[in-house]
Parts: sequence; structure tokens; C-alpha cells
Amino acid sequence: MPPRGSLAVVYAFQLVTNTGMAIIFPTALSYSEQLGAGAAFSGVMVAVLPFACLLGNYPMQKLIEQVPLRTLFYVQTAGNVVANVLYACAGLTHSKWTLLVARLLMGLCGQNTPVLVYISRSVGLNHRSWAMMVQSSTMGLGYVLGPLFAFVTSVFCKELRIDNLIVDQNTLPGWLMALLWFVLLVSQPFLFEEPREGGGIEGQTLVARRPPQEERPRVRAILLLLFLQVVGGMVFSLWEVFAALHCTRSWGWSDGTAGLYMACVMGSLLLICVLCSLLVVGKFADRSVLVCCCTAAACAAPFLFDYGTPRVASVVLFTVGSFALLSFCQLFRGACYALGSKVTPNSMQAQMSTWIAMANNFGRGVGPLVGSHAQIQVFAAVNLCVMGAAVAGTMATFGHLKPHAKAT
Repeated sequence: MPPRGSLAVVYAFQLVTNTGMAIIFPTALSYSEQLGAGAAFSGVMVAVLPFACLLGNYPMQKLIEQVPLRTLFYVQTAGNVVANVLYACAGLTHSKWTLLVARLLMGLCGQNTPVLVYISRSVGLNHRSWAMMVQSSTMGLGYVLGPLFAFVTSVFCKELRIDNLIVDQNTLPGWLMALLWFVLLVSQPFLFEEPREGGGIEGQTLVARRPPQEERPRVRAILLLLFLQVVGGMVFSLWEVFAALHCTRSWGWSDGTAGLYMACVMGSLLLICVLCSLLVVGKFADRSVLVCCCTAAACAAPFLFDYGTPRVASVVLFTVGSFALLSFCQLFRGACYALGSKVTPNSMQAQMSTWIAMANNFGRGVGPLVGSHAQIQVFAAVNLCVMGAAVAGTMATFGHLKPHAKAT
């Protein structure tokens, strides 16, 4: 196992990345309208971050082969400090394009490929499922803290009556994230250690050596895992953008209340996911977890439709459906991360981590573009269709989801 300080830095990087990604969802529309834009622009503003991550994934893969992970984490953290300061200053510049530039820089500096590569290099195969589940739970915690911080900053500005070009409920999240990134930047030189060569190997071999023709990469398994990452990223970002708009437009809630609602849903989701991970990891095969979670998520999607019920019943149905869908989605994403490092030989670990990150970023980029325009019936139908496709693909590829002979 890697040093605890290094692992803490890696998980903290993932946590702050996802917190910064989610903190703007409740205020994206109001910030865009403050600068003379609308709902369409707010969707683009949210989507530009994961698409920027997608564009930077291939260069990041090349950098990982030549530059120490310590340097990459440090540069990305410093870039995020600058990006969040720029995001907070958009109100001062009176330009909506400042938001896009800031989000673009956040995307380029917020890739999690180094996180996945660090885990695959430093954590052995026997413990990797657990490490990936913790990483997945850390991502979930970021989705909780983001809307919660948005609610807290909104209340803070309202109670103290702070409202100017530099600090208000739209810009304060940027200043807060810049502070968190700066704290992480200062901590890294003292805590992070470069993983040792071969640190992820536990024992001489975990699987009997097979003939060479069976040691080729499992293309079907890789394609399925990449598709599931697209689905997982899309479902989460689609819900985050749609829920923020749905709470304010259909239910008449404020941005702060919408943020608190999203934080409560995500917090409950995180608690359930952690408990389920404790029960599942090491006791059931990753591919079995994958099939069960995809099927359960598909069964939860019908709860998201609007059946013309009274408002209270509508809120309850939407909340139950969202909670179940996102919980099972988060669990199968954790299983995907674990399988991604097992179905490929050791020589392809960094490449597979890059592909997984690219697939996740692509899904997270598509979700906001759909969520910013969709009505609730379209939103529910999209979730039902993509999860149905995930179930079909997982069952068809079940036999290929086994550890590779050269995985370490």
C-alpha cells in the first residue's frame, strides 16, 4: 500500500476537483443571467469543463510517461487556483466569456487521469477494488459538498447582505474553491511521494499464466467499460443540471434551497454507497456488482417521470427515483474503475486510465447540454434509455469481464 500522506493528497485532489465541478450548478443560471446570458449559455458553461478535460486527456497521457506525478499534481493544483480566481472575477469584468475561459482552465487542470494512474501504480491488485471504491466515494463526496457549499455561501451573502461586483452569491463559490486549492497546493510538497516502480505488484502472480493468444487486450470488455463510464458521467451531470433548474422553475425554490436539496440527495447517496461498498468489495465479483447495479438503476428511472400527481407527491417520486438511480450509478462506476485496471495488462494501465477518464469526461460534457433544455419527461426517458442500453451491454459482455493474465 502507498504512504498514507500521498494517498490522502490524491483523494483530496479528487475531492476538491469534484466539489469545484458541482458547486456552480445551483448558481450557474443566475450567474449567466447576471452577465446577460441565459439557460443555454449556463448549460454550455457547465459542459465546457468536462470537454476541456477530454481535450487534455491525450496530452496528459504523454506527460504521465515523461513527467513525475508529483509535478503534474502540483501544476494542476496551481492552475485551479488561477482558474477559480478568474471565475470569481467574472462579475468584475462584466463578460460572460470570462466564465467560459475560467471553466476551460478548470477542465484542463482538473483531470483525474493522474489519480487513476497513481492508484494503479501504487496499490496492488488485491486491494485495488477497495482503493477504487474509495476514489469513487470521494467523487461522490465532492458532489455533496459542492451544492452544500453553494447553499452556505448563499446564506452567508444573504445574512450579511453582501452583494457587490467582487463578492456575492455567484462569485463567492469561486473564492472559496480558490482557497481550498491553495491549501492543497501548500500541502503537496510535504505529503506527496512519487510511487515506487512496481509498487502495485502484490506477489509474483495472481492468475496462472495463459497462452499468448489469450493475453491480448479484451476489446469487448474495454469497450463496455468505456461505454459505462460515458453513461455514468452523463447520468450524473444530467441530473445535476436538470435538478437545479427543475427546483427553481417547477417548484419555485431559490438557488440556495435547490443547492441544499441537491446536497441532501447526494449526501444520502454517499452514505448508502459507502455502506454498500463495505458489504460488496471483496465478497462479490466486480462483474456481478456491475450487472446488478445497472439493472437496479434502470428500474429506478421510471420514478423520474411526471405522472401528474400533486406537488408533494411529485417531489417525493422525483427524489426517490433520483436517489436510487444515482446510488446504483455510483456503485457501478466504482466497479468500472476497478475492472478497468484488471481487464488490461500492466503495460496498458496508464492508457486504460486515460481512456476511462476521457469516457467519463465525454459523458459529463453531454449531460449538461441535454439537461439545460430538457423537460422532465425527456429527462426521465433519456435516463431510462441509456440505463437500458447499459444493462444489455453488460449482460452481453459478462463472460469477458475477468482479470487479465498480465494484470498486476
